[in-house]
Amino acid sequence: MKKYLESLLKRNEKPLGTILYIGAGSGSELAAINSLEPRKLVAVEASAELYSALYRKSKKCVNVISENVWILPPGQKTATASLYSNPRYNSLCADSNIELTHSNVKLQNRVTVSGEPLDSFVDALHMDGNMANILVIDTPNAKNNFLPNSKCCYLQYFDFLVLIKSAEEVKKSELSNTDQLYFFDEAILANEESSSFDFFIRNEKICKLQKQLELLKDAEKVNADQLQPAKKEADNEIAKLRDELDSIQQNTRTQADNDLIENQKLRLNIKELNDEIRELKSLNEKATIDLAECITERDAKHKLHQESKSLAESLNTQQGQLKAELTKKNSSFSLAQKMHAKAQVDLDNLREKYSEKLSSERELIDLIKELRAKLAIASKYYFKLQQEHPELLASDASGKEN
Repeated sequence: MKKYLESLLKRNEKPLGTILYIGAGSGSELAAINSLEPRKLVAVEASAELYSALYRKSKKCVNVISENVWILPPGQKTATASLYSNPRYNSLCADSNIELTHSNVKLQNRVTVSGEPLDSFVDALHMDGNMANILVIDTPNAKNNFLPNSKCCYLQYFDFLVLIKSAEEVKKSELSNTDQLYFFDEAILANEESSSFDFFIRNEKICKLQKQLELLKDAEKVNADQLQPAKKEADNEIAKLRDELDSIQQNTRTQADNDLIENQKLRLNIKELNDEIRELKSLNEKATIDLAECITERDAKHKLHQESKSLAESLNTQQGQLKAELTKKNSSFSLAQKMHAKAQVDLDNLREKYSEKLSSERELIDLIKELRAKLAIASKYYFKLQQEHPELLASDASGKEN
């Protein structure tokens, strides 16, 4: 809440006076709000359970007053309060949406409580009108409970109003189109849609005209007899002031509506720009990745080129060596061819000699065959002679012995 209050205070040149914080709870926002250095910070909490924590925190701060009291609608001394299992949701009227949106929060009881009317409580604070005073109401249904009519005089003490949004009031039109904030215009703040509060700033022109109107009415009552001749003129003046007041109020509302529309357009443009920025970032990341891949591919190609160059140089060297070897081998091959020719001539001579030898062998084989046939015939004749004339063999044997 602190950053929103700082934005509000920039619209007012007065020094910060009193901050009245109704529904301060356990004091979670107390230190942050007090860091704005108000002249006086009055923190009010009705729950005794939450107030004990609020009281401890208030003692650690300067110019902080804590109160454990029910703040009631203007003019009331008692009211019916709804008590929930979580005291943070206690309020002067039951809100069925609480149990729907918070399953762990249950309505426990409805009791009659006594307390201090808001108008009397504000009067007792004796706030300085020359300083910027702020009213913060952080309780459910703040509008219906504490703004029952359009001209609550106690609101004139405050330069700014901060009201928690109810479950139904999420649009500006639902609140500003009523006549409950007669002296105030809605303040459009940056990132207000993320806040759970509505912010309002006092319209000084309307307050001045209202005071003039009240002075005229008082003067009319006190000097009714003396001012009878001028009554018609005063009535005309009052009518003019009322018309002027209505015109200013209408213009203010129209301007607020226009500001809201312009604000929505700006938010839409910001959203579109953010989308474009995200898209450009995505394209930049993709381009960076592609560039890295291109650089890697270029380095790989360069490395391959260097390797190819080295390989080409190596191949050129090998080619020179191979040419020298080929020349040498060609010389050797020529010699080998000559030797092969000589060997071929020798082979032809050997073949011729082999052919002659083979022919001689065949003639010899034929001669041997013929001789064998003759020996076979001689053998048979000898065997026949041995059988027919054995005495020849015997005489032949004795002759050999002698």
